[in-house]
Amino acid sequence: QKKMTQWQLRVSAYAGRLLDSLDKLAWTDSLKEMQRNWIGKSEGCEVVFDTVCGDKHLPITIFTTRVDTIFGVTFMVLAPESDLVQELTTPEQAGAVAEYIQQVKKKTERERIAETKTVTGVFAGSYGINPLTGERIPIWISEYVLAGYGTGAIMAVPAHDSRDYVFAKTFNLPIVPIIEGCDVSEQSFDAKEGKMCNSGFLNGLEESDVTLNFVLDVIYYAIGFLVVFAAVFISQFDFSKWQKKKESNTEVKTEETNTDIMDDKNENVTNKGAV
Repeated sequence: QKKMTQWQLRVSAYAGRLLDSLDKLAWTDSLKEMQRNWIGKSEGCEVVFDTVCGDKHLPITIFTTRVDTIFGVTFMVLAPESDLVQELTTPEQAGAVAEYIQQVKKKTERERIAETKTVTGVFAGSYGINPLTGERIPIWISEYVLAGYGTGAIMAVPAHDSRDYVFAKTFNLPIVPIIEGCDVSEQSFDAKEGKMCNSGFLNGLEESDVTLNFVLDVIYYAIGFLVVFAAVFISQFDFSKWQKKKESNTEVKTEETNTDIMDDKNENVTNKGAV
């Protein structure tokens, strides 16, 4: 494949209207379902990961429909076409990455989507930082991630996503289950039910209740961080020096004001003498 200039309909801009209008059409349920699948609207959120590539730090944004699974992230994957590939590939891995991308270009996007049982990929040499745990996670490049979906970069949760699971098994990457009692020895556990585990402050919550609790807890921790930061700043701030500097500035302004007054008086005296 090669890149070509083309026009595309930005369906995502009015996907909601298309879906809502389907109910008003006198179509069969099967045809409506086909249209819903074609529209392909996904509801989720964007998460920013810091990345380390040699001496460089680069924040990247990923789109996910399951932000509650962030504690189960063990690696990240970039689409081969993503502009991030060049920025996050280390010199040591540049040759292997270039060779892999040339291989991927021989396949169509449809072929890449259809292939679900086997995966290919190459390590970029860089690492992402989980924003909640602070853990370093390797960044890979693989054809199963498409540049046109989300931001072209994903956080991989192999215990609860089938394609991430196959990739992790293929390249011997960690698989961390975050649903209590689930068996991921042979396949991923994709059901959205059960109690959370290995998930920090979400442990013990029912998966169905996690999203709201997750948002509230993140806000709570963010506020707590700001309070602690403010407290540390205040404790380290030398108010005595600030007060002295303020008094010094006041004295300078007073002297300047007095000098101006004296100049005005001298000028008045001179003018009277002239008269």
